[in-house]
Amino acid sequence: MKKRLLLLLLVLFLASHRIGAEDINTERTTKEQWEEKSSQEEEYFSLGSLRYEFLFDKLHDINDGTGKAKNHHLLLVRVGGLKSLFLSEAMDGMPALRQWSKEKGKRFMPHCVPLVGADPNDDGEFVTFHSLYPYDKKSSMEQYEGEGLYGLAKIASHHGYSASAYLHHPKNKKRKERFFPEMGFEKMVLCSDPTQGVDDFLSDVLSSLQQKSKSFSYVSVDLFGEHMPWEFRKSSADDRKEMVRQELEAMDRSLVQFLRKVEEKAEDTLIVLYGDYGPVEDGIFTQLMGSLPGLETISDDLPERMVFPLFFSMGTKEKAESDESLCSSLDVLPSILNLMGWNEEVVPLFGRDLFSKSSGQERVYLQRPLPKGTYVYRRKTADGMELAVGARENMEFYQEAHRQIDLCQGLLERGTVKEFIEMKQRGGEMMLHPKYTITHAGGELCGMTYTNMKEALDENYDRGKRIFEVDIETTADGKGVCLHSWDGFVYKFFKKEPHRLLTKSEFMDAEEVHGFTQMDLNLLIQWFQEHEDAILVTDSKRNTIQTLTYIKEKAPELLDRIWPQIYAQEEYLPVKQLGYENIIYTLYMSGDSDEEVSSFAKDHPLRAVTMEKRRYDGGLGKLLIDQGIRVFVHTINDRTQATELLNQGVKGIYSDRL
Repeated sequence: MKKRLLLLLLVLFLASHRIGAEDINTERTTKEQWEEKSSQEEEYFSLGSLRYEFLFDKLHDINDGTGKAKNHHLLLVRVGGLKSLFLSEAMDGMPALRQWSKEKGKRFMPHCVPLVGADPNDDGEFVTFHSLYPYDKKSSMEQYEGEGLYGLAKIASHHGYSASAYLHHPKNKKRKERFFPEMGFEKMVLCSDPTQGVDDFLSDVLSSLQQKSKSFSYVSVDLFGEHMPWEFRKSSADDRKEMVRQELEAMDRSLVQFLRKVEEKAEDTLIVLYGDYGPVEDGIFTQLMGSLPGLETISDDLPERMVFPLFFSMGTKEKAESDESLCSSLDVLPSILNLMGWNEEVVPLFGRDLFSKSSGQERVYLQRPLPKGTYVYRRKTADGMELAVGARENMEFYQEAHRQIDLCQGLLERGTVKEFIEMKQRGGEMMLHPKYTITHAGGELCGMTYTNMKEALDENYDRGKRIFEVDIETTADGKGVCLHSWDGFVYKFFKKEPHRLLTKSEFMDAEEVHGFTQMDLNLLIQWFQEHEDAILVTDSKRNTIQTLTYIKEKAPELLDRIWPQIYAQEEYLPVKQLGYENIIYTLYMSGDSDEEVSSFAKDHPLRAVTMEKRRYDGGLGKLLIDQGIRVFVHTINDRTQATELLNQGVKGIYSDRL
């Protein structure tokens, strides 16, 4: 009996140890798999230079303003509707604010242009907090909600500041309730009481401002916020002007009283006050003033209607300064960061530090209320300097406007600003190895995809890429040009009517709005002749055989470096007969079933079968890989997804930017 009991215990002991050994082996396998995956990712990617690094260089110039407000409280005040013309001596508007701006430690800039997109109310705040261009199709706050952007409130919090927002009768209240906490505001006070005027509201704000701990407070009020537009419309011209006079007088008194009490309460406060578009539209202002032109045409008076005041009060004893330089709301954040001594912040900035002597040209690029590409600038006249508005008369400025705005919008639309910051902190951009990369439509250029421009090939070649997919379309007169399609792209790049085919000469003579170089087949062939280690993947959705025949006739020496994509099985033999050996069967226009694709690929030598990820995930990818057929996947811009696909046996990734 004892022997049996001992034997049973021995069996249990060995079983328990065997289970433990299996657990350890499982853990070892998991660890080995993780190490293998990490090793493979290192094989697929390497650290390269960061695109658009110039966006991080805006705070490197140490100047007289650097750290002038270090460890100060920060108060940012927005006054909607406060245009610079209201502060003019001729109008005798807001005398108290004019006097305040002339006191020691103040800097007054009357020529600040607020940048707005589709929603002037939200966009002004978005641009001011982030130094990013606004979205032009809907509210920037709505468009970029959830993107985890890094702006003034989060930067202040990073430096130990509490961030509070006080909004008087805000428009889009629900949206702000969501977006302001996301921007980093810990406390938010929204005054919705219709009976509370600006004076009482600012008094409440004053009592809430902290004195001991470091604080960043944002305050937003509006001129004419108490009057609805129809009240102005139904009044006579004299009554409207009297309303304006009373409103300016009340705001002048309340605002300056508030500012002085803040300065008394905490001398070590950096106060930044700026005017912005307000609740009353420009059409109503025309009625109010009775003499200002509308925005429908560019007139001599227009620039003066587009500029708003910007004030800096640094709490110093230095002589007040009035600076006539032209600036925009993009410049507020860089200037604050410099004054606060937060120059080490890693944040992309499209504005400039207004205290830097090398802050660059004084031009402001617009996308509303005038068309994108319009710019405000200063020009010399017989009487001195004046503001002016320009567009295509200076193509250098017009094209730079498009490049800057589209670069910013490209980074924001793809949700890559946060990733961009992480790349900068890491010291570079993780780039997919050239042998795995099919650079899609020439690759990303200035934040844009699908450009198919010569500069896209140049830039991505310099970044180490060697396999380039290029879209080829057919013109109205049957010639090949590098363009994705005749829809929105022809308007985006050339401002030509969508869906209308151009002739080759019309296409090549068109001015590209960013200043890039469009290509026909001759220029494309020339580029690959000059880059002897580059491979061309053709994407000629229409007239594939005609396009490939033309290339063979013009440059037969390129055939072994061209991987033509075919879109139907019946295209294989004609392309093969032309002498092309590296044929890719791409499936995005094919109706073939998985079995039909598999059978065709087994019977016909191919460079690869290309498919979108959805088709790959449906099982076709694994089916082909198991049969030893190369598989490429498009279009992947996520490093994790690319790594997973390559780990599974995919041999090529079409990508805009990896």
